[in-house]
Amino acid sequence: MYYRKGIIEKIDYAKARARVVFRAERGREKGENFVLWLPVMQTRTKNDAYYTMPDKGETVSCILNETCEDGVILGAVYTEKNKPKSRMQKDRAVVVFSDGTVIQYDRSAKELLIDAAQDVTVKSASGTVKVEAMTVDINATTANITASSGSASLLDTFTGLTSHIFVPNA
Repeated sequence: MYYRKGIIEKIDYAKARARVVFRAERGREKGENFVLWLPVMQTRTKNDAYYTMPDKGETVSCILNETCEDGVILGAVYTEKNKPKSRMQKDRAVVVFSDGTVIQYDRSAKELLIDAAQDVTVKSASGTVKVEAMTVDINATTANITASSGSASLLDTFTGLTSHIFVPNA
């Protein structure tokens, strides 16, 4: 088995594979670059499925067989041109999306941050969404709560609002 770094040239999202260009090396026929379609290793693929694909132009680490005709893309690697983001530090798990959305967990601070570029939707198809905390701060220009039944109980009063009436939809 051989370990090689390559560059993603094309991506087949439906098959979770990518075309990787490997630079020429000594001992290779004519010393030319070579190209392979390889599967992208995923964390889980059966009952629980995780899916993430590299970007075109991204540097990836691969394991190839002895003939360099088959293998697997293990994952992306940081390079001099593409360095880790400043928020990526010890005790942090971070996902930074190209639109600016960030999901970050800092285990030493025990803090989860979701900083979305647009809307955030939390759905429960047949259950309940619960929020349990010592304090809940809601800062919004507009806040709407719609319910077909239920009740509301306030241990304190709202401040800065002209009214605060809970009326379930009939």
